[in-house]
This record gives sequence, structure tokens and C-alpha cells, in this order.
Amino acid sequence: MASQRTPVRVRAAVDYRVGDLVRDRDRVAGQVRTSSTCEMGGLGLVTLSLRLREIDDLGEMGISGSDPLLS
Repeated sequence: MASQRTPVRVRAAVDYRVGDLVRDRDRVAGQVRTSSTCEMGGLGLVTLSLRLREIDDLGEMGISGSDPLLS
């Protein structure tokens, strides 16, 4: 029985500074995987890879991004 890999888009808000994302990619990826394992596992999903596609700096005072969920 061959296993299929289907890309799934999962959005997550993480609270890291941009510099941390750039310098410590492996640590950040590990923390994101760890924090999502329970919920993903409950759905029968496993994270095989993780890719950051967009970084939105919301600034010190909070919400200035374009995400409708944050406004």
C-alpha cells in the first residue's frame, strides 16, 4: 500500500521576532511542530515538512497587518 502525500496549508500565528526566524530557523520549526502535534495528530495528520511563506510584522503596538482575522 503506497502512502500519499497531500500538501495541506495550515496557518498559525507565532510570536517570534523576525531576527529569530532568520537566525534560528530549526528551533522555530521544531517549536511550531511540537505545538501543533497534538491537534494535527487528532486529525490523523503528521507534519512532514514546514515552510515559512510569509512573515508579517505587526509592530510593537499590535495589529497593523492585513489579516482580516486580526482586525
